[in-house]
Amino acid sequence: MSTTTGTTDTAAVVSTKVEINAPAQLVWDVLVDFKNYGAWNPFNPRVEAELKIGGAITMEIVMADPNAQNSMTEYFCLISPPGRLSWDMVTSQDGDKVRHDHYIDSIDAQRCTYYHSDTFAGPAAKGTVAQFGDGIKMAFDSVAQALKARAESLYKS
Repeated sequence: MSTTTGTTDTAAVVSTKVEINAPAQLVWDVLVDFKNYGAWNPFNPRVEAELKIGGAITMEIVMADPNAQNSMTEYFCLISPPGRLSWDMVTSQDGDKVRHDHYIDSIDAQRCTYYHSDTFAGPAAKGTVAQFGDGIKMAFDSVAQALKARAESLYKS
């Protein structure tokens, strides 16, 4: 999805929304348990983070494209348990930015939905999504499925 707002281009990559048979709080707890990402997250197997606004999150990234960046540091800009978690960063001197948003929405006391997205803004937004969007979406979908599997296995325990 691409849009133009004034002179700033934006483009987004959004994962598939999954229904998780576990409470939203449990899904949140898995999502912010950065030390254990290697146990379930195929896209970011190693993460170091300080969960506070402005705190850094440094992620190892596993992409199918061998030319893609393999680690990055972004900064928390929204922490609202158990429903929203976001981090962002400026990606170039031209003012390009990316914001990563996680969405956990309760269905009832034992179920919720989850999806996440990257929204790119700036001169390179559309080109970035054109070049890397399909790979990012595949990675995001795998994370959504892996988070579902992890949370459901913990909830059944």
